[in-house]
Amino acid sequence: IPGWDLFAFGVLYGGYVLAWVGDVAAENDGDPLRDGAAGPNPGAGIVAVRSVAFGVGGGRKVVESTVRRTDTVAGISRLSWVQIR
Repeated sequence: IPGWDLFAFGVLYGGYVLAWVGDVAAENDGDPLRDGAAGPNPGAGIVAVRSVAFGVGGGRKVVESTVRRTDTVAGISRLSWVQIR
């Protein structure tokens, strides 16, 4: 279970969005505030992202994703995602 750190927040389409990042369970460096070095660390370059959006009508959505750092223009690749509520 990652220790979440607030990464970004702001207004989007009249609602409010917050995003946190954290280590994935495969991370083995013991430091939840840093991504571990490559090598024998299967979680290196992979982070969990939890996003919460609050709508103007009182709606709320929570999505958790796992992303990996890549050499593409975007810089990341989504490995998985799930809508929590």
